[in-house]
Amino acid sequence: MRAGHLKILPIILLLATLSFGFAWGAAAKAIKANALFATGKLDEALKAYTDAQLDSPESPELHFDIGNVLYRQGKYKEARTSFQKALASDDVKLQAKAFYNIGNSYFKEGNLPESIMGYKESLRRVPTDQDAKHNLELARKLLKQKQEQQQQEQQQQQQQKKENQEQQTQENQKKDQENQQEQQQQEQQKKPEDQQKQEQQEKQEQMQEGQEQQQQEQNQPDTEGEKQEMSQEQAERILQSLSNEEMEEQKNQMMMPSSGESAPEKDW
Repeated sequence: MRAGHLKILPIILLLATLSFGFAWGAAAKAIKANALFATGKLDEALKAYTDAQLDSPESPELHFDIGNVLYRQGKYKEARTSFQKALASDDVKLQAKAFYNIGNSYFKEGNLPESIMGYKESLRRVPTDQDAKHNLELARKLLKQKQEQQQQEQQQQQQQKKENQEQQTQENQKKDQENQQEQQQQEQQKKPEDQQKQEQQEKQEQMQEGQEQQQQEQNQPDTEGEKQEMSQEQAERILQSLSNEEMEEQKNQMMMPSSGESAPEKDW
């Protein structure tokens, strides 16, 4: 028994089961089918077993042998169906072999948990079956390795995902820094132009303010001081004129002769 090698039971020869009351026709066809199976003529063997079932359709042994042919053809699901029909046998050893090959069919499909169940059921019926023990240990070992491998792959995937996220974060940060530096450079290049434009704009505003102030001064009326000076000059002229008139009037009065007569009184 080699480690890591799956053990497969050979077919049951119906010649050894004639004591169960098979018809001689079914037995003869089964013997022929066994010979065809032994020489690797699987299609012809399957046909011969099927012909034998016509004489004994409920034979668990024939279901088991048909399952073996289907198993060798790689039709594991169909083979498992035949092995399950063989479990109807009252023979505990045949049940153990059927469960054993059910375990093998699951093993071939990579379904290790189900194959382990098949081997366990086989050992419950025949605990001393070394082949079943070997395949059970092999299936358990491979299942453990598969679980460890899946766990390791999951950890690697998580680690890889984490590294990818960190790398993406670093790339984003680097890109942001580059964009920021580029923006700063653009701002530095743009700053002298903006200052020059601002200075020109300030000069234009100053010139415009000067022009507006000059225009306001030209359009502004005389100041209060000037008004006061003009008013005083006019007042002096007026006073001088009045003074001249009074002097003239006094002079005329002095030149008039005195009559010496009083004014006549009125007769009321």
